[in-house]
Amino acid sequence: EGQTLSGSGGDLYGQFGRGLALNLWENQGIDWDTSLRGIWLKSRWRDVWSIDVLTGRIAGGRHLPVGPGVDPRIRDFSDNSEVSALSVFRSNIVPGASLGGYVVRVNSSNPWFSKMRNLFEGGYVTVDSANVQTQSVTPGLMGEYLGPDFDLYVEVTRREHRIIDGDSLFSSAQSKWFTYEDSQRGGGGYGSISYYPGRLGMTVEYKNY
Repeated sequence: EGQTLSGSGGDLYGQFGRGLALNLWENQGIDWDTSLRGIWLKSRWRDVWSIDVLTGRIAGGRHLPVGPGVDPRIRDFSDNSEVSALSVFRSNIVPGASLGGYVVRVNSSNPWFSKMRNLFEGGYVTVDSANVQTQSVTPGLMGEYLGPDFDLYVEVTRREHRIIDGDSLFSSAQSKWFTYEDSQRGGGGYGSISYYPGRLGMTVEYKNY
C-alpha cells in the first residue's frame, strides 16, 4: 500500500543528493555531456522511503592539445565507463529530519599516453598508448532538516580511485622510469542553510566537489 515503482531507459539525466558522487547533465554550449545510457529504477514507499538503482554506460572523450584554433569537439580519444549506483533515503525519521546514503561504482577504460611528439606547427600526435582499466567507489551520506523558518542540508562523500593491474603498463624496459600512483583517495562535502523569516530569505552554501 502506498508503494510506487517506476523505471526509465535510454539517455538518463539526474543526480544523487546535490551531485557530489553522481551528476548526469548536458550543456551543449561547452560540449559537456555526462548522461548515462542505461536503466534507472525508482521505488517510493508511503512517501517515506526512496530507493534508486541504476546501471549503464557513459561514453566521453577529450581533445589532447589545447590552444588557439583547437576545436574541443574533435576528440582524440574516448573514455568509456560502466556505472552502477544505489541510493536509499528515509524521510521524517523524526519530524522534519531525513537521512540517506548511496554508493556509486565506476569501472572505466582510460587511454594512457606515455609520450607525445610534435607532428607539425600547432599539432601533435600521440604514440605508445594503451588502455588502462580503472575502478572507483564513492560512498556518501546526506541529511536534511526542515525547520519552521529554515532548512539545513549536509552531504559528505569519500572516493577511492585505483588502477587495476597497473604493473602491466610497464611491461617494456623503456616504460619503467614512469612513475604513477596506483590508487588515490579523496573526499567532498556540501552544506547549505537557508533562513526565511518573512518574505525575504538568505542561503549560505559550502561546496567542495
